[in-house]
Amino acid sequence: ENANTSSLWNQLYDFIYKANAVNEGVEKSKTVSEAVKKQIKGEALFVRAFCHFYLAQLFGEVPVVISTDYQQNAIASRQTLQLVYKEIEEDLIKAGDLLSMGYVDANNISTTERTRPNAYAAKALLARVYLFEEKWPLADAAATAVISFSSQYALLTDINAVFLKNSQEAIWQIQSTFPGFNTYAGALYPFAGLPFNVSLTSAFFNDFDTADLRRSSWVKTVTVGGDNYFYPYKYKAGQDEPSITEYTMVLRIAELYLIRAEARCRQSLFTQANEDLNALRSRANLPSVALTSQTALLSEIEHQRRNELFAESGDRWIDLRRTGRSNDLMSISKAPDWTSTDQ
Repeated sequence: ENANTSSLWNQLYDFIYKANAVNEGVEKSKTVSEAVKKQIKGEALFVRAFCHFYLAQLFGEVPVVISTDYQQNAIASRQTLQLVYKEIEEDLIKAGDLLSMGYVDANNISTTERTRPNAYAAKALLARVYLFEEKWPLADAAATAVISFSSQYALLTDINAVFLKNSQEAIWQIQSTFPGFNTYAGALYPFAGLPFNVSLTSAFFNDFDTADLRRSSWVKTVTVGGDNYFYPYKYKAGQDEPSITEYTMVLRIAELYLIRAEARCRQSLFTQANEDLNALRSRANLPSVALTSQTALLSEIEHQRRNELFAESGDRWIDLRRTGRSNDLMSISKAPDWTSTDQ
């Protein structure tokens, strides 16, 4: 009955169906080269895994759809999260083996455009899945595989350059197909007056250290009637721009540092976890920490996830659900209307 919820469900399964169609079609083709077959099949498996992942985060136990057989798909039943994750894992491992290490264009030739998923995009998403499954050593290893490719991926010292198209921090970005249109988020902001739909809470803004560059560079303020309203400013280009300077960020290296920090913390590798955390703190102009308590370290990792990844693919909500904290926080912020089944 809710159009937004229905749209999420239907679009994600639509993408999965198309990925399955591509996967099956490539297998049957007699004319497509083996190199192109590998790349396209790898991309199809990646997209299928990506969509199943977000379906699981938004809806919990969901049907796993791996063919174009509409009769079977129509009666597909919900699977346990364990089985959903198993299928996602298998797709991403296969995709990682099939996809190129670098980036390729429409002619399968090397390019600087980071808009088609590659083997490292598959590894990055796999690291996230392992984290959700609490497979700490595997999450650590998958994140390390991406972080170690430092010639292709690195944290940028200039925080304002992170969300530019093809930035070295990007693992996978989505390119707009509309002339003069950079990103959807950039088109929503900035606000010239009262925010018409959504804004960041003042509590979130004030949670940043005043020296934090993310507060000064990634958040903007508009004052209306003496009240301050805050909005995300990670994307700075809007519509009708003379050139395209930004792509929508889907996967980036900063998340891999946070994944590895948590995976290492869970394994009691506190020194290494602090190092990963401090890489992001340093970039944000914050002093280093040396936390030796797992509880304190996990709390700081959650805090840095919130301040680093806000307004990116619903990460905060998904993270709260993953860690079992959504009920505690939402029952306060959504009081008195929140019930545990709302998750």
